[in-house]
Amino acid sequence: MDLLQEEYRLIRNIVAAPGPADKAEAEQAYRRRSEPLLAARDQFIAKRIDESLKETEVGLLFIGASHRVISYLPKDIEVVSVS
Repeated sequence: MDLLQEEYRLIRNIVAAPGPADKAEAEQAYRRRSEPLLAARDQFIAKRIDESLKETEVGLLFIGASHRVISYLPKDIEVVSVS
Protein backbone atom coordinates (compact mmCIF):
# COMPACT_ATOMS: atom_id res chain seq x y z
CA MET A 1 0.00 0.00 0.00
CA ASP A 2 2.88 2.37 0.74
CA LEU A 3 4.18 2.03 -2.82
CA LEU A 4 0.77 2.82 -4.31
CA GLN A 5 0.35 5.79 -1.99
CA GLU A 6 3.74 7.17 -2.97
CA GLU A 7 2.89 6.90 -6.66
CA TYR A 8 -0.50 8.51 -6.03
CA ARG A 9 1.18 11.39 -4.17
CA LEU A 10 3.64 11.94 -7.01
CA ILE A 11 0.85 12.02 -9.60
CA ARG A 12 -1.28 14.27 -7.42
CA ASN A 13 1.66 16.69 -7.16
CA ILE A 14 1.73 16.95 -10.96
CA VAL A 15 -1.99 17.60 -11.21
CA ALA A 16 -2.03 20.09 -8.33
CA ALA A 17 1.06 22.02 -9.39
CA PRO A 18 0.26 25.75 -9.26
CA GLY A 19 2.40 26.73 -12.23
CA PRO A 20 4.41 25.40 -15.18
CA ALA A 21 7.73 25.33 -13.31
CA ASP A 22 6.18 23.46 -10.39
CA LYS A 23 4.50 21.04 -12.78
CA ALA A 24 7.79 20.36 -14.59
CA GLU A 25 9.52 19.73 -11.26
CA ALA A 26 6.75 17.37 -10.15
CA GLU A 27 6.92 15.52 -13.48
CA GLN A 28 10.69 15.08 -13.08
CA ALA A 29 10.18 13.73 -9.56
CA TYR A 30 7.63 11.25 -10.89
CA ARG A 31 9.93 10.13 -13.74
CA ARG A 32 12.79 9.56 -11.28
CA ARG A 33 10.64 7.38 -8.99
CA SER A 34 8.19 5.67 -11.36
CA GLU A 35 10.45 2.83 -12.56
CA PRO A 36 11.82 1.95 -9.10
CA LEU A 37 8.29 2.07 -7.67
CA LEU A 38 6.94 -0.19 -10.40
CA ALA A 39 9.80 -2.65 -9.91
CA ALA A 40 9.23 -2.71 -6.15
CA ARG A 41 5.51 -3.32 -6.68
CA ASP A 42 6.27 -6.13 -9.16
CA GLN A 43 8.69 -7.74 -6.70
CA PHE A 44 6.08 -7.56 -3.95
CA ILE A 45 3.41 -9.12 -6.19
CA ALA A 46 5.77 -11.92 -7.27
CA LYS A 47 6.71 -12.63 -3.66
CA ARG A 48 3.05 -12.84 -2.61
CA ILE A 49 2.30 -15.20 -5.51
CA ASP A 50 5.23 -17.42 -4.54
CA GLU A 51 4.20 -17.44 -0.88
CA SER A 52 0.53 -18.15 -1.46
CA LEU A 53 0.30 -20.34 -4.58
CA LYS A 54 0.42 -23.99 -3.58
CA GLU A 55 2.10 -26.75 -5.63
CA THR A 56 -0.97 -27.93 -7.57
CA GLU A 57 -2.84 -24.62 -7.75
CA VAL A 58 -3.36 -22.41 -10.76
CA GLY A 59 -3.35 -18.65 -10.38
CA LEU A 60 -4.52 -15.83 -12.60
CA LEU A 61 -2.94 -12.40 -12.65
CA PHE A 62 -4.57 -9.49 -14.45
CA ILE A 63 -2.13 -6.61 -14.54
CA GLY A 64 -1.19 -3.64 -16.70
CA ALA A 65 1.18 -3.94 -19.62
CA SER A 66 3.93 -1.91 -17.91
CA HIS A 67 4.39 -4.49 -15.17
CA ARG A 68 7.16 -7.10 -15.29
CA VAL A 69 6.02 -9.44 -12.50
CA ILE A 70 7.04 -12.55 -14.45
CA SER A 71 10.71 -11.59 -14.28
CA TYR A 72 10.56 -11.75 -10.46
CA LEU A 73 8.74 -15.07 -10.15
CA PRO A 74 10.66 -18.21 -9.19
CA LYS A 75 11.59 -20.41 -12.14
CA ASP A 76 9.46 -23.29 -10.84
CA ILE A 77 6.26 -21.32 -11.50
CA GLU A 78 5.05 -21.97 -15.03
CA VAL A 79 3.71 -18.83 -16.70
CA VAL A 80 1.40 -18.71 -19.69
CA SER A 81 0.81 -15.18 -20.99
CA VAL A 82 -2.32 -14.29 -22.89
CA SER A 83 -2.05 -11.27 -25.15
